[in-house]
Amino acid sequence: MNTVLPVEYINSICEIKTKENEFISSGNIIEIESEYIKIAYKSSDMPLIGCGTEIKVNIFNTRLGFRVLIGQVFTSTHKDIKVVDYITLIESERRNFFRVLVDMQTSVILIKDSKASPDYERIPVILRDLSLSGTRIQSKITFERGTVLLVEIIIKGKVHRYQCRVVRLEKQIEDDYYYGCEFILYDDHDNDVLCSYLFQMQREQIQKKKRKISIQDKKVFPKYRIIIKK
Repeated sequence: MNTVLPVEYINSICEIKTKENEFISSGNIIEIESEYIKIAYKSSDMPLIGCGTEIKVNIFNTRLGFRVLIGQVFTSTHKDIKVVDYITLIESERRNFFRVLVDMQTSVILIKDSKASPDYERIPVILRDLSLSGTRIQSKITFERGTVLLVEIIIKGKVHRYQCRVVRLEKQIEDDYYYGCEFILYDDHDNDVLCSYLFQMQREQIQKKKRKISIQDKKVFPKYRIIIKK
């Protein structure tokens, strides 16, 4: 395990989670030293985290790849968070990076010899989850492991195409096949667009979950009117 993060990761997008993978905040690596890394979020204030809290930092860089760190919060302000005593986790942790549940009807195009196959123009699929490292698709069509697809992801009304590879058949329910796919090629702009979209989806899902819990609490502990008779 490498305990020093290369300085080339400065400005990389990252997310901060608890050790149990609960989302805390997103941000960018703004400073890297041998003793610590510093994270800030340019678009809004950072949440305050208790000193000594163990956190997980998922870092993504299109050129250098994923890094997953475990460290402790040394200082925490609304401006930035300093993380010390960090270590790099195993590569398999990258699979859950920014993974959110989705229900998106879209299509994929089969790639053969680095070109879109004329035999399969836009195969209809449903995206069931999505991350910076890949996606899970539901399809009526069977795909061999290693098949390369061009998946169309609709973000803010615009279609973005991401090249991915089928890595496994996860399950089959009647005529529906569920495949795990990993992204293998997209440019920096598409990465930023996807990352921004995933952050937004993650925040919306967290807020929805909090509202649901709040509603359940109100049902369990309803407010009663107290009427005082004179």
